[in-house]
Amino acid sequence: FNLQGGSGETSVLAKPDFPMPSIDEPTRLGYQFKGYFTQPKGLGYQYYTNEAASARNCDLVDGATLYAHWEIEYYGITYIYEDRSVANPNPSQYTVEMLPLTFATMETPTHRIEWDTPSLDVGQTGAVEITGTWARKTFTLSYNLNGASGSIPSKSLTFGDNIGSLPTPT
Repeated sequence: FNLQGGSGETSVLAKPDFPMPSIDEPTRLGYQFKGYFTQPKGLGYQYYTNEAASARNCDLVDGATLYAHWEIEYYGITYIYEDRSVANPNPSQYTVEMLPLTFATMETPTHRIEWDTPSLDVGQTGAVEITGTWARKTFTLSYNLNGASGSIPSKSLTFGDNIGSLPTPT
């Protein structure tokens, strides 16, 4: 067998004109097994089904190679967050071939979403639920004295914070 990136048995002893012998279903992270075929990519004749059962009687010559055929699995991503009329740029599903996957930030002029899971790592499989919490953005307030003397230091603030009293320039 040519496992095409999967894991499992590498050969069997088959009898001519009898069903293909029993095998354990091969595995490949993030893919579904679709059978063994005489050519790569599911082409040619199928000798094993997607459940690793015989699909036909053996008529292969000694030393023949059967190729595993795999179909990539898609896993759903559900986002839970308060809607603020901001388009979510993140995908609604993923595959193992998209990993690692970092989730894009969503922003309004005053807020930014913080994801509880900022990314998915290589090896992740299965549906995921990502929760986002809106946080107020921080900014730096700088003063321009427009020719007055003195200086006022910049302040780091969060949207919604009280600026406080400002010194009067002279």
